[in-house]
Amino acid sequence: MKTKKIITLALCFVVAILCLGYVGIRSFTKNIYNSQSCEWANIDNIEMRAMVDVPKIESSECEYDTISKTKKVVFTLDKELNVEEYISKNNLQKLASTEKWSSLNLKPEEINTQTFYIREKTTQWESYEILLDSKSRKLWINLKYLD
Repeated sequence: MKTKKIITLALCFVVAILCLGYVGIRSFTKNIYNSQSCEWANIDNIEMRAMVDVPKIESSECEYDTISKTKKVVFTLDKELNVEEYISKNNLQKLASTEKWSSLNLKPEEINTQTFYIREKTTQWESYEILLDSKSRKLWINLKYLD
């Protein structure tokens, strides 16, 4: 009888620890997802919202407009990155037209349809545009929070 109590208590303790761990991880992940600033968990938030891998970077510039709830980020990707593999892995498509990229503060003459790749999508929670210049290794992300 005593052994049964010990096993039951140990099992309850293990289940409680697992539940607390799950709640902690879930809460932490939710905080990252809901973070809209350029400060804390910026890259993780972008990866979760825009469903893109942000690899090792050399530099970044970020601005967040609280009125329009829009985050604009420019990353300079590491020189060691295999760009062709990155384009394939993130389902980027070759840019067909240079119009409509004013939201990323790029002028049409700055955009080369030979080296630029895009992906854009709108969901119930966010709208994003991803633009990669495979030559300069610059990655622009425009992320608008809809929730």
